[in-house]
Amino acid sequence: MIPAEVTAALDAADLRYCVVGALALAVHGFPRFTADVDLLTTDDRALEEGRWTGVDALIRWGEEDDPIRGLVRCRTRPPVDVIVGRRPAMAFAVATAELEPALGALVATPVAFTLLKLEAGSPHDIADASRVLEAQRHIRGDDSLVGELAAHAELLSPWGRRAYERLLRDLAQPTRPPFRAPP
Repeated sequence: MIPAEVTAALDAADLRYCVVGALALAVHGFPRFTADVDLLTTDDRALEEGRWTGVDALIRWGEEDDPIRGLVRCRTRPPVDVIVGRRPAMAFAVATAELEPALGALVATPVAFTLLKLEAGSPHDIADASRVLEAQRHIRGDDSLVGELAAHAELLSPWGRRAYERLLRDLAQPTRPPFRAPP
């Protein structure tokens, strides 16, 4: 699923990275179509021009106030975006990622993935955060992920904190439909 030339470029420099995006969402219980793979690292060396020998890659640097340092868009099959993050929730996601044997890659944990979605903060991202919470409630049989989020909420930026508060308000709504696992 993850093109070998991309993982080889990252592994050659011993860069720690993890799967995020729709592929991680699927791993955590809510499958959704995606045409690309999103990887996250906090290691700036991923933005070095020479890192991507043998990969058709476009390197973009973020602005000083941007939540990401940069992005490497790999024109592979499937396409891969390597996001180079700089916020605490991003560092947490990379540091706590766990091996998903089916992918042969580290994947952001459910709590880290949800924090990332809250940091992104768009309506689509908040919906993804809610989907992970619902899927994990079904998988775990409890709401323990909500408690894990509360324990790590200090990792969120003020923007992410507001998204977290919106998510908590949404979860408290009595009309929230139950999660239904796909057949």
